[in-house]
Amino acid sequence: MRTTETWIERIENEFGFRIASREVIKDGSAGRGNFVAKAVTAGGEAFAVKSLFETPERQRFIVESERLLAERGVPLARPRQTLRGEWMFLHDGAPYALYEWADGAGAPLAEPEQLYAIVELAARFHKASAALPYPEGVKAYDHPDWTEEYEERLLSMERWLDAHGGAKRGKKRVIADSVPFFAKAGKRALKALRNSEYAAYRAGRLAPRTLVHGDLHHNNVIRSGKTLTLIDFEDVRFDAPSKDLLRIYSMYTKSRAFDPETFRDMLGRYERAHPLPKELRRIVRIDLGFPHIFERMLRKRTYRRMSEEKVAFFLEQERKKAEYVGERYLQGEGRAGKREEHL
Repeated sequence: MRTTETWIERIENEFGFRIASREVIKDGSAGRGNFVAKAVTAGGEAFAVKSLFETPERQRFIVESERLLAERGVPLARPRQTLRGEWMFLHDGAPYALYEWADGAGAPLAEPEQLYAIVELAARFHKASAALPYPEGVKAYDHPDWTEEYEERLLSMERWLDAHGGAKRGKKRVIADSVPFFAKAGKRALKALRNSEYAAYRAGRLAPRTLVHGDLHHNNVIRSGKTLTLIDFEDVRFDAPSKDLLRIYSMYTKSRAFDPETFRDMLGRYERAHPLPKELRRIVRIDLGFPHIFERMLRKRTYRRMSEEKVAFFLEQERKKAEYVGERYLQGEGRAGKREEHL
């Protein structure tokens, strides 16, 4: 746990203002150790003080990404420079940054139009992130190679089934019965990925590389009136748009049935805001067909917090999505690609 008085004094010295009130939101004593506080200056300005469980090198990439995106008009909580012109500083061995405080509540995600609004915001962010002029010495962070990721996640499903496949009843039995279907979908996506131009995309030869948020859910989008603001870029990295689309859509379908029309409209809204080259669209389709969300449930064991009824509902929606993507986009890829020119 960070000592309150020491970070207050350090913030005041680094930024040249006096803190009149503060509220510690995360004290760094649990989980990954992130520290988050709200600080209000004597002049009434509110800021978020953050120290992440990250290396200074990684923290610098995060804050420089946020700074550059803000300069390109992406609505986010802007970082604040210190009096020395730095975007972060070290305190007690940990990197700290100061951000504008984003007033408002998490964006609603109950209706299709609310989903589309967040997806369009993500599209604007992705588009704006192409060819960001990072200062010399800032290390860029990429997602692991998808081929290796897919292989590891298929093994993860296999290991889970080996450990829990003998369950006779309950949630684990329901899940175990679904593993073969999702493993088959994953293998189909892996085969398609190996036959794609993913390596060229990863090397930057297919299209300009863009960032993804990495944790795009509605509580990381603050709504104030009609304005949506992105926050919490701790997982930002260079990767394909499908990672953010999968995350926000999985949140949307937590309590809603899979609807092909909404899924198509979501992807169409995205592409109108951020058109993708044809081969990158294919790569995104492949990734949408891999059962990332199902595997994450197994790996994170989130089913432990769910009722058997909720687990069954979740599996049904993920199955319907996988069947839809597989049939529409991945079944006989050449034929599907000619039929479906857009996401």
